[in-house]
Amino acid sequence: MTVVTHRQMEIVQFLADGATDREIADTLSLSIRTVSNTLHRLYDRIGVSSRVRLAVMCRDGQIEERPNGHARRQPATRRRAR
Repeated sequence: MTVVTHRQMEIVQFLADGATDREIADTLSLSIRTVSNTLHRLYDRIGVSSRVRLAVMCRDGQIEERPNGHARRQPATRRRAR
C-alpha cells in the first residue's frame, strides 16, 4: 500500500479519471509544472513508469491518503534551557 498526501491523492484521482496535466492544474489552481513534477516524483517513489499504471493502482485501492493529509515530517527536537 502506498500512502500519499492529500494533494497527491487529489492529483492521482483526477489522473485516474482521465484528466490531463493541464486539466488537473486548472481544476486545482496549480501550475502544470507542479502537477507534472508531483506525478513524476510519485512514479519514482512507487516504481511505475506510466500514468496508466498509477491510475490502475488508484482504482485498485493500492494508494491511500495519509490520515492527517500531510506528508510525514520529523518532529522538531527542543533543547532544554540551562
